[in-house]
Formats: sequence, C-alpha cells, structure tokens
Amino acid sequence: MATAKPGRRSRSALRERFQARIPTWYHPAMHIGFSVGVSLVLMYLFLHSATNAGVRPWVWVLGPLAFLGTNVAEYVFHRYPMHHRPKRKRPVWERFFHHHTLSHHRYFDDRHLEVRKLRELFFVMTTTHATAVSALGLVATYAALRFTVGVDVAGVVCGAIVAYGLALEVMHLAFHLPAHYQRVWPMNTRLHRNLRRHHRAHHDPRMMTRFNFNIVFPFTDWIMGSMMPREQELAYVPTPGTPTPVESEAPSAP
Repeated sequence: MATAKPGRRSRSALRERFQARIPTWYHPAMHIGFSVGVSLVLMYLFLHSATNAGVRPWVWVLGPLAFLGTNVAEYVFHRYPMHHRPKRKRPVWERFFHHHTLSHHRYFDDRHLEVRKLRELFFVMTTTHATAVSALGLVATYAALRFTVGVDVAGVVCGAIVAYGLALEVMHLAFHLPAHYQRVWPMNTRLHRNLRRHHRAHHDPRMMTRFNFNIVFPFTDWIMGSMMPREQELAYVPTPGTPTPVESEAPSAP
C-alpha cells in the first residue's frame, strides 16, 4: 500500500492546522469586496473633494511624492515590524509579526505560493480590522491636512496613498492566485510575471528577511540594495515538472 511522502504529510498537516483558524462565516468575495470597496470609496471622496474645490497646479506634484513616500513606508514596515519579533513586549507589533511571518509566510513559501481554495485568501489579504483602522487613519490625516494646508492638498495626498494601497492589495492577491488564473490577461503579461517572481523569491524562508520587501513597486528595495539580483531571482521561475503545492515538501520554520 502506497504511503504519502513525509514532506506531503507535514505540508498537509500544516495547512489543515491553519485552515482550522478560518472562521466558518468567512467568504473570500466579501473580504475582497470590503477591502477594494473601502479603498475605491475613499479614493473617490478624497479626489472628488480636491477637484471640486479646485486644485492649485503645483499640488498635483504632491501625488507622486505621496506615492513614493508610501513606498518607503511600505518597505520600512514590511522589513522590520512584519519580519522581526520585537525585543520588548509590543502587542501591536507582535500582532503584525504573527499575522505576516508566522501565518502568511508559513502557509506560503516560494514553492507553495498559490492558494488551492479561495478561502485560503484569508491568509493573503489585509485583515478587515487592519483595513478599517487604516481607513480611519486616512480620514484623520485628510482632516488634519484639510484644515492646515488646504482641501486640495489633503485630497491629492490622501488619494495617492489610497491608490498605492489598493494597487498593493490587488496585486498581492493576484500573485497568490492559482496557476490557471495566471494565464488570464493581465496576469499573463511579462510585467506581472516579473513582479510575481520578485514576490515568490521573497517567500523563500531563507530570503524573506533579506530581499524584496516592496511588493509591487520595488523602488525603495532598489535604493536600499535589498532587491534580489536578477540572475538569482530567475531561479524562482516555475518550470514544467515542478511539484505542485500539494506535492512539494514543507517549508522550513521561520
């Protein structure tokens, strides 16, 4: 009688343990709708308020600057709180570390990047709690900027921040979708394949604290020298005959 390989058993057991944490009421479509919907509503309100009041020409420059600033913030937050356990007890920091390193990165490594069931997006997408807290923070930022430097500045800056966050959420979701989704436009484009390989390399347990902390726009990674060299990254291109997520062995513990 054939027996399962040890790697397959441990991988299956790991996923079963994690899947037990998914609430019975969880539905991926609702999760996606909430996250994307909140972002689109906020972006519309911010930009509409700015254009409705009239945007001074120089204020448009603040949009790309806010986009780049958010890129730096993503890099710092991803590289440190999300991948390093705090030396002192810091509950909020520990929560992000646990959700990202101990859950997301244990569930998905470079050989097991794809979800098998859409319910597994529970371990991919930003939690609804974090989305709500971020939305409240953005509203507070908008109010502060509106009453200090003007409604046009507030709308353009906050609109750019939301646009960045929306791109990050949608692209990260796309990277983790199964292989048959990757054959559909625009996920079959060269740009998407390159960015997905960039993210796959980050999910290598040996590399996740060293390389590729920007998920979609690796600008700060390039500046800080933490972008994996292309020739090394090419090793993460899936090839015919590569074991499927079910067949590969379990990842190393983080």
